[in-house]
Parts: sequence; C-alpha cells; structure tokens
Amino acid sequence: SISEQAQVVAELITHCAIEKCFLFGHSMGGSISIELAELLGDKLSGIIVAEPNTRPGGGRLSREVCSMTEEEFIRSGYQQMIAAESSPWAGSLAISSPRAVWRSAASLIAGKQWLDALIALPVRKQIVFGEYSLPSEDMDKAVRSQLPYHVLKECGHLMAYEDPHTLAQVLSAFLSL
Repeated sequence: SISEQAQVVAELITHCAIEKCFLFGHSMGGSISIELAELLGDKLSGIIVAEPNTRPGGGRLSREVCSMTEEEFIRSGYQQMIAAESSPWAGSLAISSPRAVWRSAASLIAGKQWLDALIALPVRKQIVFGEYSLPSEDMDKAVRSQLPYHVLKECGHLMAYEDPHTLAQVLSAFLSL
C-alpha cells in the first residue's frame, strides 16, 4: 500500500541516521512522499510534489489495472499493458512486479485526501503541475489554500521526460529558498 511504502522509506531514513531531508515525489511517488512527510516529523525540511494522486479514486491507469482481479492482471493484463504502452513510462512498468503494480493501484483507488495532508504539513512545501494537465481541481485548491505551486510550460504528467531541465531548475530553486 501507499502507507506501507512510506513506512519502509521512513525506516530506511532512520536506519541511515539521516537527521534532516527534503522529499520529492511525482505521481504515486508524490502520495507516498506526503505520507512519508507525516511520519518524519522534525526530520523533514521540506517537500515538493509533482502531480501527486490527491484523493481516493486513482487515476486512469490505476482504474485500468484494477478493472481486472489481481490474479487476472498478473496472468495476462500486465503483459498486455506493457505491450500497449508507448510512453517512456513503459520501461518503469516493465521492471516492476505485476503484483506490486496491482496492489499500488488498488491503494491509490482506496486513497486518502493527500492534498489536504500536504496543505496541513508544517514545513515548506510546493506542488508542481504540467501545463497540459490543467485546468485542475487540485490547482484550484492549491491556489485557494495558498499552497505554493509551479506550472511547467508545454508539459503534461510525464514532465520528467518532457522537460527534465526545467523540472530540475524548479527543484533546485525550492532547495535554495
């Protein structure tokens, strides 16, 4: 689950005796980062997330994965999804455990109110959107909540592939504040 993945990273940070850190997460990694931020307390210096899942229901991909049972997805859906995927994400999918993909998708669908949790964090924070993902209820809520945000021009959800240089600049600027 998303919570279990956050817990594993928290345990690693504790084991490595990391006293202070920043978090960055994209998409599902953003949701994991938000839950991790809640676990880290004083160890967290700040968090920046890019188009995280923000509420129950999952995204298109999670719903597609979970339209099959876990066993159906493992038996045939996973290979069909890899064969049909033409985006750069295909490589990440191909090296993932099909069981982990299904269970992570199910956890995103079950979800939490991650945007509310991000807004409530008592640390420096920012959310990043790709221009092609707008308009967005999340962007509207970020603005209403005075959550700092950045919009990457001419990018969508795959911003790390579409414009890695500008995304790196946004991250660098956040760390430099």
